[in-house]
This record gives sequence, C-alpha cells and structure tokens, in this order.
Amino acid sequence: MMEFLQLDELRAAWPYLRHAVWMGVIIGAICPLVGVYFVLRRIVFIGVAIPQVSAAGIAFAFLSQGMGWFGLLPGASPHMGVALTGSILFTLAALLSMGILLPRGGMSEAFIGLVFVVASGLSLLLLSQAPVAEAGLLNLLKGEIVAVTLVDLIRAVVFFGLVATLLLVFNKEFLLLAFDRELAITMGKSVLAWDFFFLVLAGVTVSVAVFNVGPIAGFGYLVIPPLIALLFSRNMFAMFLLSVVIGVIASLLSFYLAFRFDLPMAPTSVTLMGVAYGVLAAGKSLTLKIIR
Repeated sequence: MMEFLQLDELRAAWPYLRHAVWMGVIIGAICPLVGVYFVLRRIVFIGVAIPQVSAAGIAFAFLSQGMGWFGLLPGASPHMGVALTGSILFTLAALLSMGILLPRGGMSEAFIGLVFVVASGLSLLLLSQAPVAEAGLLNLLKGEIVAVTLVDLIRAVVFFGLVATLLLVFNKEFLLLAFDRELAITMGKSVLAWDFFFLVLAGVTVSVAVFNVGPIAGFGYLVIPPLIALLFSRNMFAMFLLSVVIGVIASLLSFYLAFRFDLPMAPTSVTLMGVAYGVLAAGKSLTLKIIR
C-alpha cells in the first residue's frame, strides 16, 4: 500500500508542491460557493463561457506587454500581475454585458454560445501574435497549478477571502434574487444593483481561478460540485456546505492522482468530478426507481 500511494515520494516533493496543493484547496472551496448561485439562477451556460473570456483576457494582457501597449515595457518577460489584470477586466466586461444585455427568452443560450466561441477563437488568435507566448503563456492558459508561487497563493487568499466574506454577509439578498426576483422588486430591492454586485464578485472569482488553474478546471470547480450537492441537499445550508466539501475533496484527490500517475492537474480534476457526478446521479435515479 505504501508503494502504491508513493507516500515517501509525496513527502519529499511536498516542499515544492505545498503552494499548489493549498491553492487547489482554496479554489475547490470558494468556486463552488459562487457556483451555487449560478446553478440556482440557471445561468450555468454563462459559467462555461466566462472562463474562456478570462483566458482571452490573459492572452490580451501578455500581447499588450509584448507589444509595449498601454505604457508597458515592450519585450519584457511575462508579468503575472499584468495577466491577472487582463483576466479580471475581460471577465467583468463580459459578465456585466451578459447580465445586463442578455436577451430574455430562447436566444439566451445562443448568445452565450456565441460569447464562448468568440472568446475561444480570440484566445488562440492573440496567443499566436504574442511575442512572449513561448515564455509560459501556453502553460498559464492550460492552468499549470504546480507553478503556483507564494505570492500567487497570498493574492488568491486575499481575493477569495474578500469574496467569501461578502457572499456570507449578503447571502440573503443573493438567494432572494436567485429564487424570486419579483418579490425582491416588491420589497424595494435594487435588483440591477445587486445583480451588478454579484457579477463583480463572480468575475473576480472566475478570473483568479482561471489565472491559477486554467479555464477548464475553473468551470469545473464553479459548476460541478454544486450540481453534485444539488442531488442530495434538502436545504440551502446543506447545499453550500456539501459543495465546498466536494470541491476540496476533489482538489486533493485529483492532485494526488495527477502526482501518482503523472497526469495534468486540470483535466484530471474535471474528469474526476464529472465521473463522480455521472455515477452519483445514476445511482440516485436507480435507487428512486427501486423504492417506487
């Protein structure tokens, strides 16, 4: 068992991997909290498109630095602060545009699909023109979490800590908007202002997650844990708690599997959570049929 788990090798590698492990745990805990509201508001498709928009923002930031735009030093090595800034700006612009201008009715899914496709193409287009692409941009877009530094970890703790605190403080308002917008209007709530506030929090969360684990894992942690929690939760507290627990367990387990079998972290985590959801959903459906 010790040989299979490779515990000795894991202990030896821990000083070099501890920042990445803690980053995965933090993302696994915070992203599902925001994702619960995406699921409740039935805007999961936006959760698919926004991480790709964030990736396009990263690519644009590095292209800008390579070209010397906006007063940046041309030809300089990629700077993580520039990438994060581009990610946040693109994500907030897209989220606010989609939240305010998204057509109501049957064209909504088509509009979100358009955003996803355009953002995907734009990411590749900008990447092909970025002089600093070979200096690590490809790995950044794929989400190479093992390259996380202490500075990245501290930055994530600050951003995610602020997001978690605000979600806790204004939880009732966000849930009210998710379940009954008409009642919120009747109660005198400024729906547009609260929507704007939530989208800003969601934008920051997605941007920091994509910056550290890439768009694939960013979407996975945002949506899949809440979907799994929804299968077994009887109240909102249970759904939030279960989403966080699932996200943290998935992060730790996928990190171990990636280390044990030399796999990329982001695809491993998403595949693991997707398989878990499929098995649990099928098991619950079969159990209900047997009981009936």
